[in-house]
Amino acid sequence: MKNRLKVIGRAGCGKTTYLINNVMDLVKNRIYDLDKITICTFRKSAAEDLINKMIEVYPYIPKEDLEKHIGTIHSQCYRLLITNEIIKPKKNSKEKSTDIMESKDYAGFIKEYKDYSYHIKLRNRDIDIRGMDFENMDGWQDGDLFDLYSWHRNTMTPPEKCYRYPNYKNLTLPPNSIPQFFKDFKAYKKKIGKIDFSDMLQLVLLHQLMVGTPVLIVDEFQDLSPQMFAVFELWSNSIYTNEVVIAGDPHQSIYGFWGGSPNYLLDWECNEKKVLEHSFRLPKHILLFGDKILTTAGMKPELITAKEGCGNCIFKIKHSDNYPGYKTELHLVRTNRQIPALALRLAKDGKVFVTTSKRSEGWDCDVGREIDIANAIIALKNELPLMGSMKLAIMNYFPDDMLNLQITKKAFEERMYIDHTIWNPSPEITVILQSDNPTHKMKYTSELFIAKISGIKNRENYINIHEAQCRKLYTIHAAKGAEAHGVFLHTYITKAISEAIRLPCEESRAEARVWYVGVTRAKTHLYLVQDAGANYPYFPTIPSAPVEEDLSKIWEDDADELEHPECKDFNSNSLN
Repeated sequence: MKNRLKVIGRAGCGKTTYLINNVMDLVKNRIYDLDKITICTFRKSAAEDLINKMIEVYPYIPKEDLEKHIGTIHSQCYRLLITNEIIKPKKNSKEKSTDIMESKDYAGFIKEYKDYSYHIKLRNRDIDIRGMDFENMDGWQDGDLFDLYSWHRNTMTPPEKCYRYPNYKNLTLPPNSIPQFFKDFKAYKKKIGKIDFSDMLQLVLLHQLMVGTPVLIVDEFQDLSPQMFAVFELWSNSIYTNEVVIAGDPHQSIYGFWGGSPNYLLDWECNEKKVLEHSFRLPKHILLFGDKILTTAGMKPELITAKEGCGNCIFKIKHSDNYPGYKTELHLVRTNRQIPALALRLAKDGKVFVTTSKRSEGWDCDVGREIDIANAIIALKNELPLMGSMKLAIMNYFPDDMLNLQITKKAFEERMYIDHTIWNPSPEITVILQSDNPTHKMKYTSELFIAKISGIKNRENYINIHEAQCRKLYTIHAAKGAEAHGVFLHTYITKAISEAIRLPCEESRAEARVWYVGVTRAKTHLYLVQDAGANYPYFPTIPSAPVEEDLSKIWEDDADELEHPECKDFNSNSLN
């Protein structure tokens, strides 16, 4: 009989650590070698984190060897397709795999099938074989025909039932034309010899390809889509598999719009169950607050212990208040649509931050880009050394006719770490950068960029990349798996959200789980930030209904309200 272990762990309970210890025990006791164990995750960031932690345990094993057995379900499927010669990837001149659909291929389909061009949005659709970019999804995307196709394949929903697609009402193609679009898109992919993400899993199912290792471990099980679960069932029921371990938290199942469901985790039959009973991340007060959100939606969270002695750690503040600074920060919003406005606010406040890789609002940390031009301004204003990367940024941001170059930019970039004194900015540029309007005559002058530079122009010390990486502006979905000392939830739970969460339907429970994930990212302090104006316009599918209790009144019991004057010079030490 197969050993089937289910690990249930709430936020911060150390599920990943438990899985690593499980692997170590199997290897240490010589039950299995490491190459006989396959570990899958839902998100590519989770897979990368797991690989890095495994390297700490087994530093002598090359990373590329670990990547053969640790990755997302998609990456494991891709590896099987290559190994079994179902697909034969070609390499172009840039050494990039050309068997996967790219943005240019989607554009090629639109060019060939012009009738669909009015129903599809042009955007970057390049994908990474290490895993689908779930970090940039928030469940409230506009959606187009390509998104509908991906949803149809991942949820394994028949074409005639595509009216269940969450963004169905935003589609402009007549319903009776959708099956033909699916056929045309499949035919196009076959013609150009490419596959997309859903094809990776579908081909594995079609050809019954097995991972072939006796141990199968799957983390983030609560987020699996129906198509992923079908692949898991194939592998876990294989004659080659003796040990199956799954781990997850049903209350962190937040990809319902992609077919994910906590029931996959809850209903999976096992012969051993391990419940992790202590959160190493959460203060008790924040844990109880998260529990209140879940119970309001009719769910029953498991009773666990948390960090004691943290005192008051939940605060309600206004959007206009100054935000306290922490060693690490997460600024969370409910949807991607809210990011530009908050990025502008943080920039004006002189906050240096990053966003997810597919978004452009965060500070550009590449050499010669935003951080370096900001540091050039700081250097010239404070008589600090002007480093080579700062000079390169000046070259990038100012027009060529102002640079008085005696050397090409490429030549300077090649030599700047050896001798950056071969070029210095002209007196005109120096005066501009030292002025109150340092972006004057720069080539890039978006509102956000100007706000970033304006926010730091009176700063006296350099900005470093680590500072930016310690302050993240994410959607709640993108923050899955992340944690920070200070978490700012920038759309707190209003009365309208409270009413919606209390409705007896799965949509309401799913929404409560999203807010629970946001709340439970906090290691020390949680700030509930009241937005300006109507702060939650994206809840159209759930009707309004009278409720007995307003969850927004939780603030009166669980949050210490901070008036604006008290927030001005607030810091983390004053909370202890």
